[in-house]
Amino acid sequence: MSLDAAHRAFEAGDFAEARRLAKVLQGSAGDDATRAAATEILKRTGIDPLIVYLTAGCVLLFVLIVYFGAR
Repeated sequence: MSLDAAHRAFEAGDFAEARRLAKVLQGSAGDDATRAAATEILKRTGIDPLIVYLTAGCVLLFVLIVYFGAR
């Protein structure tokens, strides 16, 4: 496994493969620079917290509309 493979997967848009390779590198990297680069790839391909909050808000709004609409 190499950092170049993770970067190539990221550039190609294969974020699942980039995350998988970065997780392996993060755990087995011998130097801090490689570990930091793997952490950066994981951070860049992670789920945006705003999306989580917006999804939860939409679900809550839907449940409220259904609940008050059915009464």
